[in-house]
Amino acid sequence: MKLDPVWGYRPNVARMDLSGPHTLSNPDAYLQDNLGQDTVEWLHQGKPAVIAVGEGRQQLDQLEQQGWKLGEPVSKAVGFHQVRQATTPEGKPVMLVWRVNGQDRTEHLQSLLRMAGAASEQVGTVGTTRSYKAEYLEKFRSLGKPPDLVVYGMAKTAAASVLTAHPIRNLKPLVNLFRRRGAPEVDKSLSQSDMAGLRMEVMTLKDGKKVWFFPPLYGDLSKDLLDALLEHGAKKFNFVGTAGGVDPQLQVGQILSPTERLREDGQREKLDWLIPTAGCHGGGTYQRVVTPNLETRAWAEQADRQDVDLIEVELGHWLDATKSRPDVELRVQTVLSDVIQGPNHQDMTEWGTWDTLKVHKPVLKAIREALGGDPDLRLESYVSTSMIP
Repeated sequence: MKLDPVWGYRPNVARMDLSGPHTLSNPDAYLQDNLGQDTVEWLHQGKPAVIAVGEGRQQLDQLEQQGWKLGEPVSKAVGFHQVRQATTPEGKPVMLVWRVNGQDRTEHLQSLLRMAGAASEQVGTVGTTRSYKAEYLEKFRSLGKPPDLVVYGMAKTAAASVLTAHPIRNLKPLVNLFRRRGAPEVDKSLSQSDMAGLRMEVMTLKDGKKVWFFPPLYGDLSKDLLDALLEHGAKKFNFVGTAGGVDPQLQVGQILSPTERLREDGQREKLDWLIPTAGCHGGGTYQRVVTPNLETRAWAEQADRQDVDLIEVELGHWLDATKSRPDVELRVQTVLSDVIQGPNHQDMTEWGTWDTLKVHKPVLKAIREALGGDPDLRLESYVSTSMIP
């Protein structure tokens, strides 16, 4: 199948009003970190960029087979996605943004280009989302029966919180986790697959209970993982993710378990199927967003007028998948990594190691609760392994 770019912003991105001051303290630095200075200058000159959607290496292989020529990579500081100079089969030079998978991440990248000033006709998108559900299922079946608990989001933080219940006994895996702290290193070569750096933590406790910990997958990519876990038979989930605070009275580090959400159609919905979760500082109204890039000051003020308390990109998919599953327990801890307005304003780029360490105790409290109040947290075995075969 011929891969021809579709030019223009997707409707959701085209509707975003990104004008006016942003809640980010330094939007220019944010754009340079995410796109690279060369890309930002390229866009300012009115030149085109193309987003390659799908598994990164596979998409590059297909583009090369159809006559695209890959040039030098662009240096940038932040983000799993990569940027590379390229030439289309027609000889048109473009900036190629690749390692972009999923609807939400595609719109996130389009909105980055829009923030950088790219006109709609400058932005092309090629390829389709690659699902890993089958590979997840194959991996889970190789691990045996479903776990007693799945912890999704801040995987290494949550795993460390359990290990610190017996720190001397668990010193070796604790040191290993500390060495792997932060986001996995991104391989900038063309050799590794997108999933190469993503790992799950598999923990078996002395009483035989098994806990699987998973890192965050941007937006709708997490739904494939959840669907595979549900099909494998997992019944208990602790969602532990970072979120942005909209209510100006909130503070970074607070942990909320939302009791309501504002849907895309403007309707409010009670989240009464969620399990009340220990280790939280309150509830609030949640709204899903596809990208933090839309958070201008005007947008934040409007969200506050709608009584939105917190925003995040993945939880909405989990709510949709579990609300009609009375056999499934979902506990939610949304950790405020930024507050986007008001006297407690703090950028998402300012979250640090000390902030993460303070999350250990409340996360452990919720894990204890999900496992049955006073579980034996001594470790029988611990393995960090690839999320797919």
